[in-house]
Amino acid sequence: MLTPVVPYRSFGQFTEETSLILIYVDTNTSPNLRLYENLQLLNDRTLIFYVHEPFLEYIRTHCNQHANLILSTALVDELVRQVHHLPNVDSVYIHHHEADRYNLLSQSCSKVRAVYRNPDNLFSQIGIDLGLLFFKRFEQYKKNGDISAANECHQHSLEMYNIVNECMKADEEEIKEFSRL
Repeated sequence: MLTPVVPYRSFGQFTEETSLILIYVDTNTSPNLRLYENLQLLNDRTLIFYVHEPFLEYIRTHCNQHANLILSTALVDELVRQVHHLPNVDSVYIHHHEADRYNLLSQSCSKVRAVYRNPDNLFSQIGIDLGLLFFKRFEQYKKNGDISAANECHQHSLEMYNIVNECMKADEEEIKEFSRL
């Protein structure tokens, strides 16, 4: 498992009622636990579901949470259709070995942010998007004169980028070690 220099644990300005969570749905017989572990580096409130029904029940009943979904399942089309209209779903990322099959879905549904075959690229994209989210919040709080909240969001933004950067460096080191064998 990759470990960043500064682990990220709290989303600061989000209250319990409007918390930001990552939800990973992987119904494959061999779920990608490394991706799940890496997502937990970004947010320790990352949930994983191995079955569709509990996921759908959860996302429909937790309306005050800002959910970023990572779908890795044969039923991606069906799940996107069932959840894309929900106001608590901020974005959907698709991780699938047949990524090309789902590219049209990303064009027809605005909440589908990205479709990736490679889990490391997906993780990087999510980290960058979350960093950008916090940077936008930083600018909003700064404009409104709430310097304390602005500084906290700016710090979270930097932490997101640092985590992605540290994980990418660790991946490069693993590749170098493997190539020496």
